[in-house]
Amino acid sequence: MTRETGKIRYDLLGRRVLAYFTALGYDVLRDVEIGGYSLDFIARKFDPSIGEVTVAVETKAGAAHLGASDISPSLSKFDVLIAQDQITSAMIVTDTGFTAKARQAATAGAAVRLLELDDLEDDLRRESVNEGSIAYRAASPETERGSAVSRLTEQVQTILDESGAPEGFDAPTWLSHWLRQPLPALSGQRPIDLIDTIEGQRLVEQALGQIQSGAYA
Repeated sequence: MTRETGKIRYDLLGRRVLAYFTALGYDVLRDVEIGGYSLDFIARKFDPSIGEVTVAVETKAGAAHLGASDISPSLSKFDVLIAQDQITSAMIVTDTGFTAKARQAATAGAAVRLLELDDLEDDLRRESVNEGSIAYRAASPETERGSAVSRLTEQVQTILDESGAPEGFDAPTWLSHWLRQPLPALSGQRPIDLIDTIEGQRLVEQALGQIQSGAYA
């Protein structure tokens, strides 16, 4: 696999992870420094039943056989951050297979899940999921929301491909913030509050399309 192919697979995996957590109502940041460690994603939200939830996510794209040694550094930083109360729980997500030793190592860690990309889609299809210290609900409207966020992510990428973007611009993180900002084009409503319906998705896609000739703010 070439370096360029690896980057594409990493970016696609990152977009799907972003869409997954956004659909579940999390605020998501990418490439975060926390507690002295670098993390691919931090997802946060307040759950009335358990309080503030902070999930650390590391992604492993294009690894044909993910072994215990490949995930050990992530597990070590997760253990420290959980002990420091910096994070509630953690996930390692891959777009390919992994060995039994990798799964065994992950499940031995505190509140760590090892998932393949398809597992994220399965989570969104279930009526409810409550595993380890991660607690969230994924009813059918959120499944629709996840699909909408995926389409919007692709729309942003198309805009960038056609118009270019500032140096260092992070499209997934920008979209996560944009979805939660009240927009005049939507009569002061937040895009995230409209994408549970087909009509709302159409309005949000139109609003997003209007930025192509403007600034990414």
